[in-house]
Amino acid sequence: MTLISRSGTSETRPVPIRAHQPINARRVLACRGLYHRVPGMALAATLLFAVGCSNNPFGADVTGSVTLDGNPVPPGVVLFVPAKPGVEPARGNIDEQGRYFLVTKKQRGVAPGDYTVAVRVFDRSGLVPGERAPLKQIPLIPTRYLDSTTAGLSYSVAAGDNQIDLTLTTNDSEG
Repeated sequence: MTLISRSGTSETRPVPIRAHQPINARRVLACRGLYHRVPGMALAATLLFAVGCSNNPFGADVTGSVTLDGNPVPPGVVLFVPAKPGVEPARGNIDEQGRYFLVTKKQRGVAPGDYTVAVRVFDRSGLVPGERAPLKQIPLIPTRYLDSTTAGLSYSVAAGDNQIDLTLTTNDSEG
């Protein structure tokens, strides 16, 4: 907008928006070519937010306990090996009370499906934190449970929350 001042000189100033003039959002967005894209972008952002906020990207969560002859096992590892090729295996650290939860690729959760299970609990006395364990470790559970093919532990994991308690015994024959 060009204004002519009292002194006769002209100057250019931006046109002010008056408070009483309604701003037409449709017209402003259409001018920028965004009017028809906004609903699609909002839907995409909502879907990305919902997927990104999911607690479990794998579809199932497994928690449980591990006991040997009715007593919690010492700290160790539980391994869930999938029966179906192409599915990632899962592992869980066993705490001092014998409890565990499964993790796949450093994220909590596991894909639903059938699994064979191995439990690995070794004597850790004499180990200094941060040092590597010796190559020859002494298992604190029957050796058949160290390998998923000989443990005889098979479970189906359903979508959602699963409680799988692993009950180990010493009186069966060792593999």
